[in-house]
Amino acid sequence: MKGLKLIIDRRKDEYANLQHALTELSGQSDEQKRLGKLYYLIMLSRWQEAALSRKYDGVLNENRELRAELLNTE
Repeated sequence: MKGLKLIIDRRKDEYANLQHALTELSGQSDEQKRLGKLYYLIMLSRWQEAALSRKYDGVLNENRELRAELLNTE
């Protein structure tokens, strides 16, 4: 239940950040457009980091389960 709430909150944050980036990208001045592009690149790197972290946690959990299974079979 707690994990689901964290996922929902993360998605809301990602959506708000995406809206902010789109607003910046649609700005009229060149400076606003550059800032929007930089902000978008930062968001992409954060999303990639979060995805990698989730995969890493999944591998760690799988490793723990396999070790527990190994100990149970011995």
